[in-house]
Amino acid sequence: MTGRYFPGVGTSRVAVLAVCLCLLAVPMVAAGQSVASDGTSPGSVGVTANTTDATAGSTTVRLDPTTATVDEGETRTLDVVVANADGGVGAVSGEISVVESEYADIVGFELRGDPGLENVTVTDDAVTFDGALMDTADTGLVTVAEVTVRGQLEGTTDLALSIDSLGDESGDPYDVGGTPDTALTVENSRNDVALSVTADADNATLDESITFTVMRTDSNARVEANVTVGNRTVDTGVDGEVTVVVRESMISDAGTVTAVASKPPTNQERYRNDSVTLSAVGDRSGPNDDGTGSGGVIVRTDPGSIDLSVGETTTVDVVVTNADGGVGAGNLTVTLTTDSSAEITNATVTGDPGIGGAEIRDRGTRVAAEFALRDGADEAPARIVELTLQGVSTGSTALSLSISSLGDESGNSYGIASAPDSGIDVHDDGSTDDESTDTVADGEEAGTATERPSATPTTAGTSDGESTVATTEGSTADTAVGSPADDGGAPTDAPLAVFGALAFVVVSLFGLLAVAGD
Repeated sequence: MTGRYFPGVGTSRVAVLAVCLCLLAVPMVAAGQSVASDGTSPGSVGVTANTTDATAGSTTVRLDPTTATVDEGETRTLDVVVANADGGVGAVSGEISVVESEYADIVGFELRGDPGLENVTVTDDAVTFDGALMDTADTGLVTVAEVTVRGQLEGTTDLALSIDSLGDESGDPYDVGGTPDTALTVENSRNDVALSVTADADNATLDESITFTVMRTDSNARVEANVTVGNRTVDTGVDGEVTVVVRESMISDAGTVTAVASKPPTNQERYRNDSVTLSAVGDRSGPNDDGTGSGGVIVRTDPGSIDLSVGETTTVDVVVTNADGGVGAGNLTVTLTTDSSAEITNATVTGDPGIGGAEIRDRGTRVAAEFALRDGADEAPARIVELTLQGVSTGSTALSLSISSLGDESGNSYGIASAPDSGIDVHDDGSTDDESTDTVADGEEAGTATERPSATPTTAGTSDGESTVATTEGSTADTAVGSPADDGGAPTDAPLAVFGALAFVVVSLFGLLAVAGD
């Protein structure tokens, strides 16, 4: 039967040839279906995927200059620079902090390159920043930000820079090799001026006024300064004088009253404080019941207690009791003891004074009123200043009065018996929005339903007419035959098994033919 089905070819030789073809085909099929450990995909035999991320090169980031000086009370701006850019800087994030915060603080920060997205948080001793979609110079030394510091105290500290991420304008990251610190020296190059404060009395009598005078010791010239007595600080004005009514809270446990003169530094000078201490005398019974006090008029606000809602405004008068001859001239200061709860939005001296008026200072926290030739009503209490207050935020504060001088319409001076503070309470009015707010579960936005993972796979058509199985996040679906498993393991062995079975059938057929031929 030799050559019956394959003329000229022996049956044994045919069987051997079939077995060889089978042995050759199976490894090729297996190799084509395997997922190599180096990242090759099924069917890409001999092709290795390049999994290495592109980088923008190596560079350093630093503050420029790396050593800097600043004067006490002055500011200095430093650049944040990338030393060796190649492709510009498109994104940056990091932090700058003052290591010894008593010597300097951070007062400003600005990203360069017109970032499309930015997030900057500045505190006294640090700034954190994030910027993206920036457009900077493409190569070389590139400035990405500016930081402004202010000298606080003579000495030396470091400005520490750290960079969390840095990328070029194409989105490729830089390898940041270093972020050196900057040494900051705070100097004092201004003239040192000593202050001198004196009182017009040898002793401090409770509920009576004392006038303090502040001068420069280098020229004996009067100077505008602050005088702090107990827990109260008042401004002298340009004439260097201020009158303060002695209160029980100002008297120390040792029975003394101390006044401290101070003045903020300027560009050319800084000032050394001075103080004067007086012995407290007299009883502590307070003003007489008739309101005249012990030897003078009382200056107060009307009303003496103010309630405000946030955003609400009200009018408060400064009045003088027991002013028999009216009030023709005066010099006084009205101060909010804290600046967070309320604000003074308007101030007017009543009675149409011929000289002077009222001026709002220090961002609505203080009013200086100085006037003369005023012709107001003679009957007491005399309303001399009208204030408009506005509630800013919930909390409590007070209006504190300081009277430097006060006189009647004939030019005679009044003695000041007392000038009590007025309490201010700012509260929320408790109003709510008319529209109701939908109650939503944690993680959901109001008015939108929370999307929940679907357990039902969806079928999408493909270009070759076959369908693929797609599932939403969190759902479970059978893995398609021949596709990699979800956990990144090897693909199923179904195609390999099919080819193996086919090879087995071919070998078997040739074997049967061989037997039949023999």
